[in-house]
Amino acid sequence: MNEDQNLQELFQPIRDEISAGEKLRKAFHQQSDRQNRGTHRLKLALAGGAFGVTTIAVALALLLPSTSAAATFARIESAIADAKAMHIRSFVERPDSPKHLASELFYSKGAWRVDAFPGTKFARTYIHVGTDQWTYEAYTDVAVKEPYAGEWPNDKMTALEFAKEDSDEGRISSPRIFKVEARQNEGDRPVYAVIATRADTPYHLEMVVDKNTNLPIRSIYWGETPTDTHYQVISKEYSFNEKVDASAFSPAIKSTTKLLNLPAEADSLRTAWSAPLKSVQAGGTYADIRDLEVNRQGEVFIACSVGKRTNPRDPAFPQNLVPDELTDDLGRTYFLVETIRPGGVFGDTRARDYMKFGEDDVVFTEWAPLDPTTPWDPATSFDVHLVARTWMGSPTFSDQSISASVLIPAPDPIPNRFPEYSSGLLLDDVHLLFEVSASERRGAHFDEKHDYAEAAKWYRDAATHAKSIGWVKRYEKMAAKSLSQLNKKTEDGTPKLH
Repeated sequence: MNEDQNLQELFQPIRDEISAGEKLRKAFHQQSDRQNRGTHRLKLALAGGAFGVTTIAVALALLLPSTSAAATFARIESAIADAKAMHIRSFVERPDSPKHLASELFYSKGAWRVDAFPGTKFARTYIHVGTDQWTYEAYTDVAVKEPYAGEWPNDKMTALEFAKEDSDEGRISSPRIFKVEARQNEGDRPVYAVIATRADTPYHLEMVVDKNTNLPIRSIYWGETPTDTHYQVISKEYSFNEKVDASAFSPAIKSTTKLLNLPAEADSLRTAWSAPLKSVQAGGTYADIRDLEVNRQGEVFIACSVGKRTNPRDPAFPQNLVPDELTDDLGRTYFLVETIRPGGVFGDTRARDYMKFGEDDVVFTEWAPLDPTTPWDPATSFDVHLVARTWMGSPTFSDQSISASVLIPAPDPIPNRFPEYSSGLLLDDVHLLFEVSASERRGAHFDEKHDYAEAAKWYRDAATHAKSIGWVKRYEKMAAKSLSQLNKKTEDGTPKLH
């Protein structure tokens, strides 16, 4: 498993719960050349999904093959577009996790607020009001105010187009099939249901709609079978045209809150990193190593500005010359934990747009020693081996023929676990999982070496660090799998290696 896959899998539970903003950003680019087909007063509210949070449209469907069904959805869309306010609560339930609140969205008079990941270290609030947008991360007590980016799907996509992406869960293959069902009244309120399925997958969507208003009341859907590792049930509760307190759209900034000006943070780093530590060229591409830092645990953080080149095997993914292997002068080996860009995993702000050197993006590679020891004996120099590869993707494509190696003197250890720029470039959400990810990577390494006892030890270590985010079972299962491999014996009593 490469580090990109590792990072993606670590964040998958959270991505699933908040309906993966990457999917919606992709939809935006696919739709950006379409003509805007109408102005909806609730379009601003739909922007929440582009931040990686679930939104009102999750239960709505794409334009339907059935004329009657299409007319029904047109009425629902029109009703939503006319709503002056709304409140949505989104819940997720899995076989190994009870039903819990995943996000909450409020909209009123052109302003919206989303509270995502409540009750976790990733809890954060997004607010868009007027020309400003705010992001507040509760665990780190960091707030960012920026001009509204104005480039999310709400500016280019209708509610139905947005919903098409947001509710298309599970294995997406055949078109969805829709039907409208009559239902018994709920109290004095007449309702009907909209059902969506696929002929060849377990996908199922059911939305209950108020017959008098054509506004959704609640929805529930899943995309996989209960035995699938990605199986989850997503349910939503909707209310419309109820008063939302105006204070909900004013960020509750505390006296302790660190207010970040991302352009200023980026300018400061550009000044500090104006002279590269090393400039490297290979195969028509290049990288400038801007910074290398190491902490007292022997974990290493490298910042590079990279010149993109098109991957000849996949023009959609540029290749960059980035660090791919790391050793030190004492002969110790490090493994790549993460490859990331500024702005955090969730793409909450425009940090990555601010942190550029000309047209070059900044990419961070983060490393941990394969064999950590305490105390860590400082190195004198690091040997950085760079390879042309996609910085993101699963699996990562690399061209090993385009490579270079450079020696960089080891700096004095930094006083804290992570570099000072961690908060300023919104990398804290990644660093919350650094120990978990590092331990999992070590476990995977020893699994590949058939050292199953050592692999199980590191998976258990990952489980220990994952307690605060509730992913313990994932790593307990991985440890158990390694131990089951260890316990398989050949006839002569020696451990099986395969």
